[in-house]
Amino acid sequence: MDILLISKQFEDRQFVEAVCTASDSKLIYSETPENAMSLVKDPENTRIFVDVSSSEDFENFQKSFKSLVKKYQLRDHVHILSSLDIGDLTFISESELYGHLVTRSHYNEIQRAGKFYGEVIKNLKALPEPDFKLPGLDTEKFEVGHSDNRKSAIEEVGAFLRQQLNSERVAEIITNSVDELLLNAVFDASFEQARSQGKKVERYRSQLFHPPVVLTLNATEDFVAFTVVDHFGSLDRAKLLSHFYHPGKDLKNYDSENEKGAGIGLSVIRKMGGSLLFQCVPNVFTSVTVIYGKNISSMREFKGQFRFFSIRVADNKGRAK
Repeated sequence: MDILLISKQFEDRQFVEAVCTASDSKLIYSETPENAMSLVKDPENTRIFVDVSSSEDFENFQKSFKSLVKKYQLRDHVHILSSLDIGDLTFISESELYGHLVTRSHYNEIQRAGKFYGEVIKNLKALPEPDFKLPGLDTEKFEVGHSDNRKSAIEEVGAFLRQQLNSERVAEIITNSVDELLLNAVFDASFEQARSQGKKVERYRSQLFHPPVVLTLNATEDFVAFTVVDHFGSLDRAKLLSHFYHPGKDLKNYDSENEKGAGIGLSVIRKMGGSLLFQCVPNVFTSVTVIYGKNISSMREFKGQFRFFSIRVADNKGRAK
């Protein structure tokens, strides 16, 4: 795999060099998008890391790669590097060239962040998959098909985190974020699926859900990851992003019928330092993975940790788009 870096930022160069080392990739470098496209010899096996500090930067990138976009599905190959977070990047939401975002202001230890992100992209398969996990020794899996199952699963998550982390406060915050994911998958995803089929159902109900939601916990030396998988495959990219562009509404209007859906609470996870990876095969499954650093000594460090934001949705040929 080749990695093309388009940036004049020295810290981007350091970060991507570490990504290349961890992912066994070859680095290709260009300071501007105008000169970069000619360097792409094999688009389907090239990952593009590009500096986007403004809407003008992104527009130049789109113009330069317009001809490639017509021939190839590049969205899953583009990794945007920006000092802006997702809530300030509304201009990228509908682009065919937005799949992954790395927030530069949270590089912190650049080599460590690059190594971690390199391992992430190395472990992403060509197709969206429900069981993504970082390589690690400690993995636990739960099936949640009933509201009572969710409560017991969250208790297990709390116990798992207390073993993995030094901070009770951080463990509590992460446990709550996992609970948010389960609420979204158990209640909202099934509700949206039923409503799309014309069925009249109550959102908060306690009967058994079929098939059950799957929760996987995974830990490495440096990170903990949680993946929640529902089997509805109803992820809507635009609706999901709207929760991050308007982050105040997801909790304030939780009971508003027009605002409910799989994005509820996720902007809070993002604000609290979590990386988010969404993967979906329409009408088959949606998986949401949240990743946090383990070796955190303060709340300030926890909120400022390295993070990324990725959305991978399969097209009608099964490829990520």
